Amino acid sequence: NLLENSKRPILVIGMGVKLSKGFDLVRNFIKKNKIPYSCSWSAADGFNSKDKYNAGLFGTCGTRPGNFTIQNADLIIFLGVRLGPQLVGSDPKKFSPGSKKVLVEIDSNEFTSQKLPDIDIKVRADVNTFLNSFAKNKFNLKCNDIKKWVNKINILKSSYPILNQRNKNNENFVDPYFFFSKVSNYFKKNSVVIPDASANLIWAFQAMNITKDLNVFSAFNHSPMGYSIAASVGAYFGDKNKEIYAFIGDGSVPMQVQELETVANYKINSKIFVINNLGYGLVKQTQDVWLKSFYAGVDKKSGLSLPDNVKVARSYGLKTLTIKNNKDVVKKLKQLKKIKGPVLIDVKIDPSSRVKPKIEWGKPLNDMSPRLTSAKLSSIEDFLKR
Repeated sequence: NLLENSKRPILVIGMGVKLSKGFDLVRNFIKKNKIPYSCSWSAADGFNSKDKYNAGLFGTCGTRPGNFTIQNADLIIFLGVRLGPQLVGSDPKKFSPGSKKVLVEIDSNEFTSQKLPDIDIKVRADVNTFLNSFAKNKFNLKCNDIKKWVNKINILKSSYPILNQRNKNNENFVDPYFFFSKVSNYFKKNSVVIPDASANLIWAFQAMNITKDLNVFSAFNHSPMGYSIAASVGAYFGDKNKEIYAFIGDGSVPMQVQELETVANYKINSKIFVINNLGYGLVKQTQDVWLKSFYAGVDKKSGLSLPDNVKVARSYGLKTLTIKNNKDVVKKLKQLKKIKGPVLIDVKIDPSSRVKPKIEWGKPLNDMSPRLTSAKLSSIEDFLKR
């Protein structure tokens, strides 16, 4: 009944769908009913970024179109999603306040273990069990209204792309959004992609174009610095035929630097991209917001000393490449394709680069920084709801 009475529905697909191997069931449901959807980071690799029904990622470090869609939906069906602050924001009461919400979750503890937004229906079930039963129904949907809703979402996607002209124009350094949009085009089908922690994790999910079957995984908000190098070793022994792409911050490499010897010793087919912004970029951004850019322990000037990771990699016998600026990106990625075995690639990211857009503490999901005017936010809400 909720679905049939909805004009602005959206499915939210989480890790539970991946764990239950339910991607095909969800894709068939979307195709049959032509309903838009959004994914959590952990499920993003199961869907095409450019699909017209894909509203984009949402949450504190999501995308503007994804967040506008979530905040203005009238029905959200969550499938195997943990509704933590990273997705909902710091104040659950500000999360999509005008929508009905259905949460399908196999673990009943998730209904009570954290501050949830108001949930209208809680379904304790494996998502496959739920979908196999739910999808059998013949729904009398408000097709014309939902079609308009999908069209408006795609207008927002065109109007608020993650990659803009400013990202493309950086001549002195590599812009992170430009880099991740380009490197994702070079992933081979069925490759393993492992972002690490902090800013590089966010940039990767915000900017990657996922258009082929990939296995993207991370430790996500556990954020153990250095994870991706060690995880690439595990990925190699899981399937030695797959190409592995690991992304890691220059500040994170020293946390697990000894694993470079493991990579070299076993000749692991891993391309290790060091996202080198000369310090702890996301901590810097936090100090920008809360400490008026009074920096402490985040770069050389404020007391943080980091090694030259290219020299370190060479000492382990690894091949290396350096990407100096935006113009260098495509040329070096083409060169990389011809190199077999492990390679460490030093990507010279602009130290002034920040995660943009991003939610500041206490703000609702539709009010991302850099902030739009109140009039602009109101006009977008009117556009979506009229």
